[in-house]
Amino acid sequence: MEREEAFPNKVLVVDDDPVFLRLVEGTLWMMGLGAVCVRSAEEALPLLEHGPPRALIVDGLLPGMRGDELARSVRGRYSREELPIVFISAFFRDLRSRAHLTGPCGVDLVLHKPITGDELRSALERLPFFTLAGQREEKGLQFQLDGETELELLSGYLVRARERLEMMRSALGALGGREERAAIQSLRLEAHRFRGSGASFGLPEVSRLGEKLEDLIDALPNEGLTPPLRAEVTGLVEALGEKIGRQGATAIEISSEARALEVWLLDGPGDLALSCQEAGSRGAKVKVFSDVASAAEAAQEERPDLALVAADRAELDGLAAAEQLRALGVSPVVLMTRKVALHDRLEALRRGAAGLIHRLPDADSLLRASARLVSPREGAIAAALDSDPAVLAQLAQALGPQQLSVEPHTRPEELFRALAARRPALAIIRAELEGESGLELVRALKADSRWRSLPVLVLSGDSVGRLQALRAGADDWIHLPFDAEELSLLASRAAARSRPAYDAGLELSSGTSGMAYLKDATDRALSLARRGRALALLVFGVDLSGLREDPQSLEADEVLSSLWARLRQSFRSSDVVARVGEGRIAVLLHDADRETASRLLKANLEALQRSGPAGSKLLVSVRGASASYPEVRGGFEELLKAAERGLEAT
Repeated sequence: MEREEAFPNKVLVVDDDPVFLRLVEGTLWMMGLGAVCVRSAEEALPLLEHGPPRALIVDGLLPGMRGDELARSVRGRYSREELPIVFISAFFRDLRSRAHLTGPCGVDLVLHKPITGDELRSALERLPFFTLAGQREEKGLQFQLDGETELELLSGYLVRARERLEMMRSALGALGGREERAAIQSLRLEAHRFRGSGASFGLPEVSRLGEKLEDLIDALPNEGLTPPLRAEVTGLVEALGEKIGRQGATAIEISSEARALEVWLLDGPGDLALSCQEAGSRGAKVKVFSDVASAAEAAQEERPDLALVAADRAELDGLAAAEQLRALGVSPVVLMTRKVALHDRLEALRRGAAGLIHRLPDADSLLRASARLVSPREGAIAAALDSDPAVLAQLAQALGPQQLSVEPHTRPEELFRALAARRPALAIIRAELEGESGLELVRALKADSRWRSLPVLVLSGDSVGRLQALRAGADDWIHLPFDAEELSLLASRAAARSRPAYDAGLELSSGTSGMAYLKDATDRALSLARRGRALALLVFGVDLSGLREDPQSLEADEVLSSLWARLRQSFRSSDVVARVGEGRIAVLLHDADRETASRLLKANLEALQRSGPAGSKLLVSVRGASASYPEVRGGFEELLKAAERGLEAT
């Protein structure tokens, strides 16, 4: 079987550390390659019977057959030209081991953990047969994981690191008993994993502590742990816990898009202002002003992307402040409040405010919401496909004032290459193309989970109508020759929708739901879960009927926003927290089996029931239920229905 038929553009990765697997997956994805990940040689060998992948990346110490044994077995089946083998391990560092790997085992490249994504990318590109055909990187372009991906990988690592620390502490408790030998082996295994992974995620101290602990255990005398050695082992484990805990406490869960925004907050003293000041000290571009005079003074020299003004402070006239900032050229200005009458909302809009939302609980929520409340930033890309260069030029001229840079393409393959290389704000596709059907291309885009949420506008003459375009999956349709103002309005709205709507506070203020984003994320996660990973969906529900009785009250919005913020703090940034209905928020858990999901659900419900989702001020009961794969087969809809049935039964 041909290579491309068995593993189309994919690399087989064999490693028993799921966190390190994610680092390798992310690196390969940035190189335009897919990854098939397994955790043992016994899982890898049957897959290799169907043909060679583009490369094999293998760890040294695996459960069962070791990595060098796997490499030797694979090399007996495939030559170096057919299948390059990359060996990555914290061991096998001496010259004899290297000779063993590159000789009898037929390994092409030996790398040592810890290794970063940049280092792995550079090493792989040194292999002459690893570069994709026709793929050339621009000179001087440096590979770097984007900020959101890097943060997601670090967050996932920290969650798994805490789990490993708990296992190590349990093993410490077993020392001196009948299971001491097994406990020592468990400590050594986890120390080895910390040694090989810490520096890969920017934590070199963790790698050094893991190395020291592993070396200490390897050098234990035959009689085992003496009291002084036990104290030293315990001290190293606690030092690991301190390092990891400190890193987890300082990580800011802010998307790369939100980090790029300059946001001003005009508010009195309180938790939100304090949280924003702390975020600003850690690199987020957020400035806090306590009075309108200082904000107005700053506006003389600079302009933020968004200003949020408190309208629920006795000491601050939010309406007057919004009007003054707008007069100074600050735009957009959005008011925050807990409760306001309808005429106040209309007055706010009349006096220049761009909108009114409920008060946000912390800096993370504020910055995530800000990324959705501003218009498309300068440099946002609209990928356009049309066989006629004149139409592409007209699109660029029309969308330039909307801060949308049109990237022109005359052939479908150019468009798909561009989509794989970067994430545009939207795609504009001509229905009538030379030799192609634009509507078929729209269907192909919407059928791919990577681009399903990408807004698509269809341009057409008289041959294709709006209904046909919408049936193909387009978000909207515009007739040729187009009106520039109409196109600008549709394109700017579509580009604004392209940002993921998974902030509960944002969803309430914009009237949208995070369901589509959650579905896309779940579909992607299921594609991995079907290869042996676990997956779970939690659903939390609150009864908001009593809080919705007063149409002028925003208390229900505050409850959901606070619940969202608390759930975000309880889970990893890689997990998705999204609103899925009235009073319901779902959490997608990656790499979580049924037992883990049940444990996390119980712990969060207990915490919420003690204080309520919005703290002690608004006590609303919260229910919860979970569904996991593979117990629930099928897709996102089946998982969500199973979790909601459990919620109704509580």
